[in-house]
Amino acid sequence: MTDTIGWARLSAPDASASQSWPELVPPVSRRGAWYPVVDRVHPETAAGPDGDRTLYVLDIGPWRLAVPANILEVRESLPDQFSVVVRSPTDPNPVRGTPTDLGNTYAVCPQSRCRVRLIGHPEKLECPCCGEEHPVAWEEAC
Repeated sequence: MTDTIGWARLSAPDASASQSWPELVPPVSRRGAWYPVVDRVHPETAAGPDGDRTLYVLDIGPWRLAVPANILEVRESLPDQFSVVVRSPTDPNPVRGTPTDLGNTYAVCPQSRCRVRLIGHPEKLECPCCGEEHPVAWEEAC
């Protein structure tokens, strides 16, 4: 097993990013979910819009993906709060209109990465997948 050197979640690219959000997001990742960072790479080419060439290698299930630093939030340790995801009305939603549609604002468990429908503005949630209760990080919505 590879050592974890940190944790990262996808965040919207800054205004200087030349690509749109769907083009940058790895298709196997979940917005709001924290993934183990297993390596940091500084390639000689393909600098980001701010000149940063750093790529973080994330362990996403059976995949290892190198993701540009400018679309990640990176921390040393796994947060203990639910991430709040706020999608714009134009963001892709492949489950729109089905029972699994969580709407434009939902939470993601820090432990199981399970998505949870948000009703109201709860301070804490219990994850239906792992049963753990965690605070909701409203101030860090992504």
